[in-house]
This record gives sequence, C-alpha cells and structure tokens, in this order.
Amino acid sequence: MSRLFWLLAAFAFVHGAFEGIGLRRLVHGASPFLEACAPFVLLLSYLLLFDFGRRLVLVSLSETWKAHPAVGLMTVWLYLPMLLVILFTTLSAHQPLWGLTFWSRRLVGFPGACLAGLGFYLYWQNRIVDDDDLSGASGQRIAWYAAAISFVTYGVFGGLVDSGSSPPMLTSGGHAEPVIVFGLPIEILRASCAAAAAVSVGSLLTIFRVERKRKLEHVSIANRVAQQELYRIGARCDAILAATSEGILGIDTNGNVTFVNDGAAHMLGYPQQDLIGKPIRVVAEQPAATETGEDSLCSAICRTMQDGVTRRETGVRFWRRNLTWFPAEYHVVPLQAVGKNEGAVIAFKDTAENALIEHMSSDSGELAA
Repeated sequence: MSRLFWLLAAFAFVHGAFEGIGLRRLVHGASPFLEACAPFVLLLSYLLLFDFGRRLVLVSLSETWKAHPAVGLMTVWLYLPMLLVILFTTLSAHQPLWGLTFWSRRLVGFPGACLAGLGFYLYWQNRIVDDDDLSGASGQRIAWYAAAISFVTYGVFGGLVDSGSSPPMLTSGGHAEPVIVFGLPIEILRASCAAAAAVSVGSLLTIFRVERKRKLEHVSIANRVAQQELYRIGARCDAILAATSEGILGIDTNGNVTFVNDGAAHMLGYPQQDLIGKPIRVVAEQPAATETGEDSLCSAICRTMQDGVTRRETGVRFWRRNLTWFPAEYHVVPLQAVGKNEGAVIAFKDTAENALIEHMSSDSGELAA
C-alpha cells in the first residue's frame, strides 16, 4: 500500500492547483487563460485519484476475488473507453470546456473517490483486521472507516454536486455564483471531506511504523540465525583443518599467507600467528630457478590464480623455521567468490618418509640381486 501513496499525494497537489483557480475566480474574477486550463487540471487530478483507487482495490482484494473475471476489467485499458466517452461528450457539448469539467467529475472523479473509499475498507478487512499487531493500534478501526467514508463523501460532493445541466452562473461583476448545499458553499463541504480524509489517512499510517518494526525484528532474527550458521560452519571447517594430517596454507592475491592449519604449522616449525601475513616464498621458495628466472612453485601458484586450474606439484622444497627443508608435494586450488579471484589454497605433505621407504626398498632389491 505504501507504494501507492505517491498517487494520492500527486492528486492532492494537482487538485489543489485546480481549487486555487476556483478560489481566484471567486475573489478576483475569471481569467481566460486559467479558465481554459482548469478543466484539464481537474481531469488530470481525478485520473490520479482514480488510479490510486483502482490499484488500492486490486491489492486489497482477497485471493478468492482476485480470481473473479470482473477483476480482469480493472486494468489500464479501462482508461481508454473512459477517455473516449469524455472526449465525445466534451466535443458534443455547447461549451466544450464546461463539458470537460462536467464529465470529468461524473466519469472519473466520482468513481475514483468511491474506488479509493472501497479500497481503504477492503484493505482493512482483508489485510489489517486479522493482524493483532496492526489492528490493535489505537483508533485503527475508526481511522480506516473514516478514510473510506471521507473519500466516498468527497466523491459525492466533488463528482456529483456542482455538475448541473448548465454552466455556473456569473454575477454582474464577473464573479461565479457559489453553489450552496445544506446551507453551506460546496467548497466548504469539499474542504471538510478532504480534511477528514487527510486526518484519517495520517492516523492509519501508524501501521507502517508497526510493519517497519516487524521487518527490523525479522531481519535481526535472520541475521542471528545466519551468524549462528556461520559460526557452526566455521567450527566445522576448523575441526576439519585440525584433523587433517596435511599442511594447509591459504594465500591472498599478493601471495601472502592468510590462514594456517595445525599440520602446516607443525611441519614448518612456526607458531600459526607468525606465519599469517608472510609471503609464501618464505616457506616454499626453491633454491634452484627455472630458465625464466621464476621458481616453479611460484609459477604454478600464479598460473592457478590466473586461470583457475587446480595443479599438483612434486619434488618441491618447503623450508622450516630453522632453515632446514623437507621434500614435499602439494595441490594448489584457486579460491574464488562470485567469479572473483581471492587467492589460493595450498595443501602439502612431507614426502621424506615416502622417499626413504622407496630408497630402502630399492637397496633391498639390489642386495637381493
């Protein structure tokens, strides 16, 4: 509903301009230019009111009524026959500008105000009355019914009254004769209806504060659930990293270490925090360089971060804190988020024991021969 109030606000401003023209006519007399513009301003204002009422009724209908064939008629195509009828009747009138005013009130203003009143009533019945948080606010029932009645009453005074079979009479001084209803000028009655509508609509807007508070509470609950889930996933990942016998290093796009598991810290002889932020070359640099002048480990890692292809390398030296090394093999996997490269993960293991076993097996074979 909050998305529709711009239409109601636009109606208020445009129709206020029309009433301003009428007030000037009563005080200063008629202006040919303003009198020519007034019917079109009136039509525009009532079209805005009609569209507000039409949309409000559509969003307020129950699910059963939304499937009714008659609802299918309340589309934007409804304006085509309405405007065609107004155009035909205006052109056939003795005074076209007066005819435009007359039929705008009858065919657009009155039904538009009635639709708005019906929309407020249906919205209360189908969206608010069963919601304890919304309907329980002070004076909500009175505000919704008052809004519905105010708009329908305004439709009667604005759309049916002052729409006689002839143009309004002017006094000898060129001033318009005021239309009297129930002993009061029609402008007073319209202003009273508009004021009642404004007060009632202002009162019912408190539901948006309730809805906003409810949405904030739902977001807060969702955030807490998501945070708990992140903690759970993080604890699971930490347990997996701690349980694996392989060393695992995470690096960013600059090649600096971002996380270390217990296995990697133990094999490299570093406390975990001492490795965070260090370049990967500190622990994985090879003494021998390739023909290009770039060590093979860095080359493999850089290529993986560039093309996103997982690689496996063997015969690499990983350096301990005490400046001794051990032979290792490793896998490097790109670390990506939403298609963006964020570094890589390196899983390595010490192959010295495997090499020793292979060497002893080879020696045993030679002795046997």
